[in-house]
Amino acid sequence: MAAPEEQELPGPIEENQEPHTAAAASTTPQDEQLALLGEIVTMIHQTTTRDTRRNHVVHRTLAQRMNELHDADQQRLEGMTRVLAEIVTEQQ
Repeated sequence: MAAPEEQELPGPIEENQEPHTAAAASTTPQDEQLALLGEIVTMIHQTTTRDTRRNHVVHRTLAQRMNELHDADQQRLEGMTRVLAEIVTEQQ
């Protein structure tokens, strides 16, 4: 009788293992959709991060250019103020 019990034990163990390995090996449409959605989210995140960095660079460049223009305008205004001060002094 020991022999039939030994033969029965490997059967259920193999049956239990096969569904697990079969389930792990096969993918369902939901799994494929989730994987695709994960890839889409990753691409959106990468694009957003890249765009944010690019916008930061553009903003920094624009701010620098505006500061340069402001400095140039300030120098011109100071020059004009000196010229006007000289004209006023001469006319007095």
